[in-house]
Amino acid sequence: MPKFKAPNKGLILATCQPGKEEAAETEILDCLLPYDHEAEALRTNFRGVILARTTLNPVEAAELLRRCPMAYVHSIVPFQVYVETSLQNIVDAALKLVHGKLKPDTTFAVRCRKRGRLVKSNADVERAVGAAITRATGAKVDLKKPQYTLLIEVVGELTGMHLQAVG
Repeated sequence: MPKFKAPNKGLILATCQPGKEEAAETEILDCLLPYDHEAEALRTNFRGVILARTTLNPVEAAELLRRCPMAYVHSIVPFQVYVETSLQNIVDAALKLVHGKLKPDTTFAVRCRKRGRLVKSNADVERAVGAAITRATGAKVDLKKPQYTLLIEVVGELTGMHLQAVG
């Protein structure tokens, strides 16, 4: 995987069956290139995990990808924000992402998927981020029926996040 850089491009994480990365990259590019001639699909150091770079808004690009017929791409997560991986960077970025969106009367859940060894565990990230958000916003954690879910994808040196309304 390329060293962490904060390019002026949107990032999208896509997963596929390990060993099918090349076919998944082709599907991603077939879908994005008509809209963004600078789109790239990048392999990571983790089997079955691809990062797509695009000049498009990552949420809109993810919607384009979801509308394309795909046999190899399993899941797509647009990164609204991404940082170099460390627990403090993740907490700080999460607080910026939810600022103004989560209020004391809203509920949320944090879901983390960790790849690599730069953070201890998924649960540690979820607890630290959840506690910081509750302190900063007054929003309550609800793991069963949250109004918002904060997805955190740790991919080695890079961590991306996406806040989505549920329902």
